[in-house]
Amino acid sequence: PTPFPTLLPTPFPTPFPTLFPTPFPTNEKSRIENLLTSVALLEGEEFKNPDSYQSKALAWLEADLSSDAGSFTDDEITQRYAVACIWFATNGVSNFYASDEEIENGWGNNDNWMSSLTECTWYGITCDDSNRVNATDLRQNRVTGTFPNEVVLLAESLVYLDLGNNNIHNRNEQTDFLGELKNLEYLDIGETYFEYPGIPPALGYLTNLQVLDVSYTYFYGPIRGPEVFANLQKLRIIEMGGNEYNQEIPSEIARLPELTNFYCDNAALTGTLDFIELMPVIFELWIDINPDMSGSIPTSIGTKFRTLESLSLTENNLTGRIPTEMGNLRYMQALWLYDNDLTGTIPSSLDQLEYMYEFDVSGNQLQGIIPNGICSLTGIDGMLDYVCVDCEEVRCCCCSCCSTSTCRN
Repeated sequence: PTPFPTLLPTPFPTPFPTLFPTPFPTNEKSRIENLLTSVALLEGEEFKNPDSYQSKALAWLEADLSSDAGSFTDDEITQRYAVACIWFATNGVSNFYASDEEIENGWGNNDNWMSSLTECTWYGITCDDSNRVNATDLRQNRVTGTFPNEVVLLAESLVYLDLGNNNIHNRNEQTDFLGELKNLEYLDIGETYFEYPGIPPALGYLTNLQVLDVSYTYFYGPIRGPEVFANLQKLRIIEMGGNEYNQEIPSEIARLPELTNFYCDNAALTGTLDFIELMPVIFELWIDINPDMSGSIPTSIGTKFRTLESLSLTENNLTGRIPTEMGNLRYMQALWLYDNDLTGTIPSSLDQLEYMYEFDVSGNQLQGIIPNGICSLTGIDGMLDYVCVDCEEVRCCCCSCCSTSTCRN
């Protein structure tokens, strides 16, 4: 044997290991989480709460795309996340107004939602030719909770949003997201619990809007004509009844150049009907159940508004006579003036309204006789199918009913 070992033993252990151990486990974020953190409205803080609807949407999305996330673009992942947030924020989620049935059973129709199919096939979601969400229609679908701000991630393509007739509750600053949906042409949040002190200023940013329904929400306060409606020059249809504004119709609404349909019933309106003179192309005008609205029907209504075909001014506090000039409204189809304090007689000029099918002036202080020419519009040769006056004060041989109480029943 060799007198010495061929390898000398190490005199003492090396002071440091050759490889450093990892001081703590790595927690590297996935591509999806990194992406969504970069676009998150709260800069990722929303993902720190595992019970938030945003965290649930993120967890679902990572599981859903676990095998092929690489085949999706950043925009596609962001869109799918935004739509998933709608589900987790409003399906079976409680709020003060949601019923037990809605919380227990969730949405009325949830076809394809949260499936692996493209979100463009999910109920209420419509996409354009580039598969970008351009419409969300969840009307009357038992949607509850609070509608999520993440819908603004769809703002570039979204032109249609209908949330009407649902027990959604968005209050004060929770309505601000609406102002970021600047490409919207159609917005319906009527018969929901969107709540704000008056019409939300955020709506004034929706300059492409053509149809707006905010009726029967909790918008109690100023209409904000200069701040909101002065900017919405493309509006064609406005429904804003069922709230409490306690003011007159602002000129900014009346002057809208394309406004054809305006509905504002039961809204605590004040003032007079003088705003009608400013409406350039009005087609259908319903201003009902506003007992603090007074004054007379403007005579100009029959000289300036040849486009008017449907007029309802019921249950207000209107006085004076029915203008003779209304006989010039040749295309009028429905005329409701019941339950006011109108006086005088029914103008014979109304017999020129040959397309009229409903005429109700009951519940006023009218006298005399209904003109024969109006009665001639009924029967086989005419279109007038419904006539109602107070027959004790106004003699009528062609009336369908003879008082407000019987006509309403």
